[in-house]
Amino acid sequence: MRIPTLPIAVIVLISASFFAHETKAQGVSGYTAIDYYQDTNTVDAYSETDLDYDTASEYSAYVSLTVRNQYGSVMASDDALDGCGCYGYVAVELLFSGTPDATYIATGTHKAYANFYYIDYIDSPHLTYWYDYFNFGFFENAGISSPWYYYFSGPGPLETRLPRQITLGTVYDSDSVTTTKAKPDRLKVVQDSGQQPIASCPSIITRSIVYQVIGTTGNAINQTLKVKEALFNQTTNTCGNGQSSASACIPTTTAGQFLDTLSITCGGVSGAQNNPSCGFSQNQKIFTCGPTVAIELSSVTHSIKANEVLVNGTLQFIYGTVLSK
Repeated sequence: MRIPTLPIAVIVLISASFFAHETKAQGVSGYTAIDYYQDTNTVDAYSETDLDYDTASEYSAYVSLTVRNQYGSVMASDDALDGCGCYGYVAVELLFSGTPDATYIATGTHKAYANFYYIDYIDSPHLTYWYDYFNFGFFENAGISSPWYYYFSGPGPLETRLPRQITLGTVYDSDSVTTTKAKPDRLKVVQDSGQQPIASCPSIITRSIVYQVIGTTGNAINQTLKVKEALFNQTTNTCGNGQSSASACIPTTTAGQFLDTLSITCGGVSGAQNNPSCGFSQNQKIFTCGPTVAIELSSVTHSIKANEVLVNGTLQFIYGTVLSK
């Protein structure tokens, strides 16, 4: 994270034989920065509002921080107020994982909250007026939007106002993610129906599993891919309704997920009535397919019977199980 060199309160004392003069700092600083750390794929955005020494006694610091991508979508946001008016500054930091080939813009909005007020009992209803000692309200309609850093110097003189919060302006910074697209590596189970009877033929069990393609870092590949199936060591289907065949190249969802349904299907009801444990076994491998070199994603065993469907010997996977290959 870049650390700013921020202005601090400066008191200049000029002494002479007959007089002394004090100059007080009357300002608010706004600072925003954003960085991308490729080794951890982390976007780090930061914004702070700082009050000068003499200003801090009269106001409380407020900051809001929003990070958007190059399409204007909000990726993260937060805000904070030095509610007690104790510290003279307030800060917000946002951390999140980056997306390949993205640009992020962090925007910090800075405000000063007046601390002192009086109530006008003449008005009805009674109104609360806040003391804006250094006239920071001057900045509210100035449309200030400055790269990285801005120093709001209070022009004075004393003003009173109805709302407590005084919008000063915004500062911003940007950074981009330059990582290459993640490489598909494994499959992770995101949903497993377990043993379910087929509605049209309740004596036959089916099982539906939703797989998520993940990359070498373990993160989901949130994009459309194409996958295909290969079957090995397949035994004869003793239910007598034909052999299973490998699926062709099919697209995943835009989230990199696809559904695998396992059953002998209803065509084997007659055989299953005489032998409920009829069925077959096989080894299944899933690969990527398409214009690039195929990548093996998983290798599992199936035992598909009329009354039971096992994958790697399990009746139902736990959410988040990562398949071997």
